[in-house]
Amino acid sequence: MKHTPPKKMTLDGLARSMQRPFLDVRREMHGMRTEMHGIRGAVVSEMRELVEGMRAHNRKMLESNDKLVTRFDALLKEEAAHTILHKRSDDRIENHEKRLMRFEARN
Repeated sequence: MKHTPPKKMTLDGLARSMQRPFLDVRREMHGMRTEMHGIRGAVVSEMRELVEGMRAHNRKMLESNDKLVTRFDALLKEEAAHTILHKRSDDRIENHEKRLMRFEARN
């Protein structure tokens, strides 16, 4: 067996050997970055769906509230009209009772 002398380390060889671990880390970071972008896209998509669902629910609630307000408004108007009619009737009865008392007092 022949003894081969060791190769001399050059500056370029040293730079390559030192750069290899950094390149591996850079590749891993690129892979993680790509994965994070995918996760971010999924999260954003889910958030948009959630927001749209909340908007639909809010619309339903507002429509329901509008229906209730309309019903209550109609009931209040009906009650007001009913109260006015009763007040007129009560006033007429009271007026009639006064007239009867006067009439009875004369006779």
